[in-house]
Amino acid sequence: MNEVGDRTRSDVAPVRLVDLLGSGISLKQSPDGYLDLLGDREAIGSSFSQRVFRGKFIPRVYERFSRPMIARLFFYRGTLSADEERRLVLDLLDISPGERVLDVGCGTGDFARHFAAAAEDGLTVGTDASKTMLSAAVEKGGRENLEYLRADACELPFNDDEFDSVSCVGCIHLLDDPFKGLSEMVRVALPGGRIVLGSTWRKKKEGKWGKDGMVRFGCDELTDALSAHGCVEIAQHVYGKGQFVVARKGMGSRLA
Repeated sequence: MNEVGDRTRSDVAPVRLVDLLGSGISLKQSPDGYLDLLGDREAIGSSFSQRVFRGKFIPRVYERFSRPMIARLFFYRGTLSADEERRLVLDLLDISPGERVLDVGCGTGDFARHFAAAAEDGLTVGTDASKTMLSAAVEKGGRENLEYLRADACELPFNDDEFDSVSCVGCIHLLDDPFKGLSEMVRVALPGGRIVLGSTWRKKKEGKWGKDGMVRFGCDELTDALSAHGCVEIAQHVYGKGQFVVARKGMGSRLA
């Protein structure tokens, strides 16, 4: 049986979240208000781009300064603002009331809060490996249908076929094994469910790890990977050095 220990609040989201977890998984309630699967385990890598999310400074300025600046200047080269990026992701996910939504690498919850509003009486779960980012997300508040969980994006704790929509914006290129993370996102999506990835993009076919530890995906790498997992209706939108890829999990999707 899945259990949640040391709970300090009794809203509906944690109970519904536990029902989505794989067998035998036990969670702890963090003093900062999020659920913690990792405990003392560190799932954030050692590169510069990964390590900055362990500290306390970035979460304080993430939504207002660092995230919009990095997105506009590095990823989208002035083609998308932070508000336009959020609207695009919401349009691609096309969340309906009552749906279950997963936000992988949710950070401080700037997308997850909007997903929860769109899902209304559904459930939105934001996962991240950073304690400080999740603490900031909880502090910013949100609807009672929103729950935050500290977990490894490459080992998502959920059962197969659980979420109507899975979003991963600004995170997959930071994972030590991004294609393992992608495989996990496909696995937990419902057949027919929507998957949206927001990441880096480069013209050459092969990906390349930068000195900052961030992978630059080749032009077709993410779309080809989704196709290999049996996803359908795959579309790619390129903005500067960034891309958004949207797909639906096929009815007979496999983990390639």
